[in-house]
Amino acid sequence: MKKITLIAYVLIIIGSSCKKDKSPNPTGSTVTSGSLTPWENSLVGQWKLKRSEIRSNAFSPGLGDSTFQYTNHYNYINSQLNLTASPDMVYNGTQYYHATFGYQDNTPPESNWAWAGGAGSSIDIPGTPNIFSIIYLSTDSLVLDYVNGGQRLFFNKTTTPPVLNNIESKLVGGIWTQVTHNGSAPLSPTFKMFFNNWYSTDGYLGKDSTTFAVPFSWQVLFPNRAIPIFYTNSSSNGPYYKITTLTANSLTLEYINPGSYSTTLWTDVYSR
Repeated sequence: MKKITLIAYVLIIIGSSCKKDKSPNPTGSTVTSGSLTPWENSLVGQWKLKRSEIRSNAFSPGLGDSTFQYTNHYNYINSQLNLTASPDMVYNGTQYYHATFGYQDNTPPESNWAWAGGAGSSIDIPGTPNIFSIIYLSTDSLVLDYVNGGQRLFFNKTTTPPVLNNIESKLVGGIWTQVTHNGSAPLSPTFKMFFNNWYSTDGYLGKDSTTFAVPFSWQVLFPNRAIPIFYTNSSSNGPYYKITTLTANSLTLEYINPGSYSTTLWTDVYSR
């Protein structure tokens, strides 16, 4: 998977273990599809992920932050938990309902899910009871612990579309012209333009001198960290860059491979 692994390497467990089991009911028992219980009904809705925390000592070297315990989410299109009232499947005699779940801002949510209200203020998926413990629930806020509390997820029901975060807003406006590539002047004029309108599931609209006819998507991940991450789906460049300099007129992007402990592979400097 090409998406960034700063938080996904732990949370990917959710994606692999929480997909619903499409196999037949192993007990052979059946139930009649009916309405949700009052407890389940209180959970129905499109919950937008605002913050995720890893409660462990794991961290990713090279990004100026050794805590590696949180991500503030801004893309509520992808990062969400949508619990519906549509009957989905029966597992071990329990009626489950359809759901979608996404925990990465630049990855569309997984739709192959089923859920049911569990015992003791919890949410079950087929074959995995009590996978989410409900820490807090109100009409517009939901806080979940995943399994043993290794991850805590904070949701609300905001309908506000994605908006530029504090780093993204600094990139928008004007043309960024490349000054150097790995310390040398570029062979041809190279520039980038960043816009504030949402372009695709990968981010906001962007254009540059190499793919101007085919716009690309971009966004900034982990904007509150010491070193934010610039993400782009532009085919002319790698997807992930550390933002190590950003002023009104200067931008430094260091291309990284997250699987290589964020070691800089090359550096691009821009001005405007």
